[in-house]
Amino acid sequence: MNEQYVHDDHAFEINKVAGGYQLVSRQEYEHFIRKMLSKSGRLALSSAALDSLAIIAYKQPIGRYEVEAIRGVDSSGVLKTLLNRNLIKIKGRDSGPGRPLLYQTTNKFLEHFGLNRLSDMPKLKEITELMEADPTLGEQIVVFEENEPDDTNIDSPGPEATAG
Repeated sequence: MNEQYVHDDHAFEINKVAGGYQLVSRQEYEHFIRKMLSKSGRLALSSAALDSLAIIAYKQPIGRYEVEAIRGVDSSGVLKTLLNRNLIKIKGRDSGPGRPLLYQTTNKFLEHFGLNRLSDMPKLKEITELMEADPTLGEQIVVFEENEPDDTNIDSPGPEATAG
């Protein structure tokens, strides 16, 4: 089928990945696709935001202090950014001391990453196998840095924090 796609000058090809198949754009179109995606804002997340979002996605519901314990740095500014972009929302409060806010992902998170449900996220074992099969995979991830600092305080969420 790939030979036919090349012959017909299609912009995509089929790759065998993790025991299945994946329809992807051809390498020669990468520049145009990255340009288009960066304009749409789809990939405009800092590495700190992606780290925090991954932690929340896999451990939700989770409090800010737990995110910070995993990341090793203050994450309040990143969480504010993720709240403002409606990728996460406040689920409620923990029953522990101080009753900290708990965060979880939103439907916009699922849409942003092309997931139908949270169970569609890759398992750690799958990610490890992909990285072992292609060590350059991590180098292919594009991250656009944001201008927002990571240390903005979000102890009192605004109305946008509860939307979604």
